[in-house]
Amino acid sequence: MIDLKQTGEISNSFLQNIRCPVLIMHSEYDASVSVEHAFYANDQIQDSRLYITPSWGHLIWLGKDKRNVNQRVLEFLNNEK
Repeated sequence: MIDLKQTGEISNSFLQNIRCPVLIMHSEYDASVSVEHAFYANDQIQDSRLYITPSWGHLIWLGKDKRNVNQRVLEFLNNEK
């Protein structure tokens, strides 16, 4: 519920003013927050990378794709040094 509340409070200008690299990760099967939010954030944030995971829901660090999720985070962090 916190994620849904915050989604309504974030403006375009807020996202467009982010000036650091951002990794956006979202499950295509998230029933709580639409994957369109991830695509929208990716479009608005200048230096963002988007990973859509086939994991089973909102908690992408759990489930069948957790190794790929963890690998993407490590790759992002290692490339942004």
